[in-house]
Amino acid sequence: MRVDHLWRVIGGSCHEHETAPIVESHEQCDSYKSERKEQDNAPVEHSGILPHNQAVGGYHGGMASMDSVRQKFYRVRVHYDELLRELTAYYDSMPDTAHTKIDPETKARGWMFPEGGADVPARIGLIVGDCIQNLRSSLDYLVWELVLASGNEPTQHNAFPVAYTIGTYKDDVKKRHRLDGVRDEAIAVIDRFQPFQVEKSARKFARLWILDYLANVNKHRRVLLTGWNAILDLDTVQPISFKIIRTIPPWSAEDDRIMAFVGLKDGSINGMEVAAFVDAMAQFIGDVVLPAFEQFFE
Repeated sequence: MRVDHLWRVIGGSCHEHETAPIVESHEQCDSYKSERKEQDNAPVEHSGILPHNQAVGGYHGGMASMDSVRQKFYRVRVHYDELLRELTAYYDSMPDTAHTKIDPETKARGWMFPEGGADVPARIGLIVGDCIQNLRSSLDYLVWELVLASGNEPTQHNAFPVAYTIGTYKDDVKKRHRLDGVRDEAIAVIDRFQPFQVEKSARKFARLWILDYLANVNKHRRVLLTGWNAILDLDTVQPISFKIIRTIPPWSAEDDRIMAFVGLKDGSINGMEVAAFVDAMAQFIGDVVLPAFEQFFE
């Protein structure tokens, strides 16, 4: 079974609101079918992720360059392709029907596959973690190169800070020395991307905060959690059976069909389809964050 690219929209204008949260939109898929026909025979180019055939310059050692940053970022494409293959194989192994079930105590309705359905493999969460780790590490690589571009020598303390509060950010800069050796103009750009720049109620949805949170979970705690999600619009509370559609769009349940997909089960991005999440994050880092610093390497 084919896994189609899943579309998400970044809330607001990326270039005007660098810390805007990820927002899901079902309405953005109206032109998908016509676009899909044009893309079927075109070279594969996913938003924000470099095609395999694009060349990248070699690392230049102690000379400031964005090359190592790009190499780390482009590595995400390898893991992303692996993720699509694993999702396709997993979907192909699953039954095409499922049924709802009612919790006898809470009366809440859930849904499950018939006998023969397997849980989401841990390797899918592992691959998503690899994608996230490369995206997050590319930002640390960036700070290292910014120090070199400023004519200074990087240290083990240098890293790209991601702070939920301005107090934490000041500690990262002053006490933890994350940006020692980086020129003030570059630090000002880093400031703009910080989660604390948005309203407190929206910070948990800030893209850098989500990226940093998942990278820490993946690196220090456990495999990222994944599970089945569904778009189901049924009024009945009685258990029913239905067929499963695993390609989207359209984002709708029709008759006895349900749109089902593997989503993340962590924090504020709970329920987001895994490949769409990786693609949205790669687009943000590759199209918004990294280009903002190219001026310091000219």
